[in-house]
Amino acid sequence: EQDERQLVSDCWDSFQKCGITKWNLSHHRAYGIACSLYENNPIANYTVGDPIADTYAILARKNNSILILADGVNWGPRSRLASRCAVRACMNYINRNLFFSNNSNNKTLTTHDIFKIICRGFDAAQEFILQRKGTMTTLCCTVVVKLKDSSNTSSSSSSSVWAACTLSIGDSTAYVFSKTKGVFELTCGARNLNDDRDMRNVGGALGHVYGNKPDVSNLNYSLMYIKETDIVFLVSDGVSD
Repeated sequence: EQDERQLVSDCWDSFQKCGITKWNLSHHRAYGIACSLYENNPIANYTVGDPIADTYAILARKNNSILILADGVNWGPRSRLASRCAVRACMNYINRNLFFSNNSNNKTLTTHDIFKIICRGFDAAQEFILQRKGTMTTLCCTVVVKLKDSSNTSSSSSSSVWAACTLSIGDSTAYVFSKTKGVFELTCGARNLNDDRDMRNVGGALGHVYGNKPDVSNLNYSLMYIKETDIVFLVSDGVSD
C-alpha cells in the first residue's frame, strides 16, 4: 500500500511538471471509465477479479490528443501495477518528447516521427514495469494530431484532416467512430488472419513474459486519416470480446 501511494504521488508530480494541473476534471472532449464486468460473490460480498487491472489516460489539447490504455494480464495487484506503470511511463515519455523536446528546435513532426516516439514510449513502459516489479500488461496508444495546412483550402474547420497514429501490443483495441461511415478498428492487424480471439492468450504483452523480455509477437502499427467530427476510442478485451 505504501508503494502504491508513492506511485500515485509520483504520477501526480509528473503531470504537474508537464503543466497539467486539472487532469482529473471531466471535459466534453475526453471521457473514460473503468468498471468490472465480473460477478459479485454473494457469500464473501466482493467482486470476482478485483482489483480492476485496467488503466487509462487521456491528454487532450486543442489540436491533438494522446489516448493510452493498458489491461493487466491475469488478476491481482501486480497485474494492476504493471498496467499503471505502463500507462504512466508511456504517457510521460510521449508527452515530453512529442511537445517539449521539439519545441526548442521548432521542428515540424511527421507521422513517422510520431510513431518512433510512441515506440520508444513502449520501451519506457517496459523498463518501468521491470523496475517496479509488475507482471504483464497489454498496451494500446493512439496519438491524434491535426495535419499541418490541412484546412487551408477551406474556411470550414470540419474539412480539416487529422491523423490517428496507433501502436498496440496485446488484445486491447482502438477504434474510430464516424457518423457517416460507422466504426473502424485501428488494431485489426494485431490478430491473426482468421480473426480468432483467444481470451486465455492476449497474443502479446509487456513485462515479465520471457524473463525480463516482453512478447511483441502482435505489435501493431496503424495510421488512419480522420475528420474533426470523428470519435476515437480505446477499449480493453472486456468490452471488445
